[in-house]
Amino acid sequence: NKLYIISITLFIGCFSNVQLTNNSTQAKFSFDIITYDIYKVDLVESKVLLNVPLNILVFEKINEQFESNIEISLKIEDTKTNFQLDRIIWNEKVISQFYNNTRNEANYHSIIKNINILPGEYKFIITITDSKNSLKWKLDEYVVIEKNHSISDLFPFYYHDEQIYFIDKDVPLGIDTIYFDIQFPDKFKIDSVKQSFSYKDSIIFCNSPFLTKTKKYSVYRTALSVNNYWQGEYLYSITSISDTSSSRLYFNSFNKDSLWSDDIYELVGVMSYFLKYSDIKKINNMPDEEKLKFIREYWQMDNIYKDEKSHQLLLELSKRFNFANKEFTIKSVVKGWESDRGKQYIIRGAPEKIEDKYSYERNINYQVWSYASGEKIIFIEVAMGDFRLQN
Repeated sequence: NKLYIISITLFIGCFSNVQLTNNSTQAKFSFDIITYDIYKVDLVESKVLLNVPLNILVFEKINEQFESNIEISLKIEDTKTNFQLDRIIWNEKVISQFYNNTRNEANYHSIIKNINILPGEYKFIITITDSKNSLKWKLDEYVVIEKNHSISDLFPFYYHDEQIYFIDKDVPLGIDTIYFDIQFPDKFKIDSVKQSFSYKDSIIFCNSPFLTKTKKYSVYRTALSVNNYWQGEYLYSITSISDTSSSRLYFNSFNKDSLWSDDIYELVGVMSYFLKYSDIKKINNMPDEEKLKFIREYWQMDNIYKDEKSHQLLLELSKRFNFANKEFTIKSVVKGWESDRGKQYIIRGAPEKIEDKYSYERNINYQVWSYASGEKIIFIEVAMGDFRLQN
């Protein structure tokens, strides 16, 4: 009987390992390569771009943040000979300020690795290992590396906490500027370059971009300021006399005719954070259609002469609502906007400082939010990632 139980246990253990190893099909990894010519030599600089979703990793709380340590292995094989040309191994420390941020499917860790390689057909084998927690994912990608005879592909990215994150089509909420790197052929006339930004068949703008030269070869950088009204898929292009390089960007933002949610429960719930008690009591007794009408009238949604200040406040509220859901949601427990931290974030906005602390006397973790007004808000952790308002 003991041998039977041990055999079953070993079988389950092996099966679990296979599932984890093949988990790359379930996890939303994104992979891409941008190439730049290295002039006067045959080599091509290849920028390997990989987004690793945070929700597949295991995080540990260290000091005042959550950390996950993974090992990345990149093997490059010649597809014609199956000969391994190179193997690069390095460690990545993934850091998040909020635990809830690590469980959100939309959040990822961006990995950018530069390698110099001859033109050819290759197989890139990427293995991501969290050896501490016995997790492993593997991606096989077949790529063709070529010299660029004209302008290169666009490399869209944004900055966050002084780190670069490349954009794989979906533009994260809260991004105010998108940057693009592009390489032009040697001795190229920059004056002939045009940029355009369009939505479906409508051109939003078409003009000469403001390009700044980077330190690398003939790579230039330009910036696109994000508008709060953009919603859906847009096309950004840089065009020369003979070639065009484009990047498709998908925005999930807020437009001037939208509230922060389509769910009447969420609309009324957020409104209760700042309405007077008499108004809250009044709206709770209304049928759903009347509730929606009341909220739209409050924000002057159907008034063609609506106040611009009211509109800007609505945009700010929508941003705070979406941020709260993104950062503070605990699956199967509470939505971010309903949590104590989410409520305070929606009412007061982002604090100037967040401190994670531990009380040895009470054996609890707690968080202190400090605002410019001198106000301090304390949240106590009652469960992993679940903080309740203390004062």
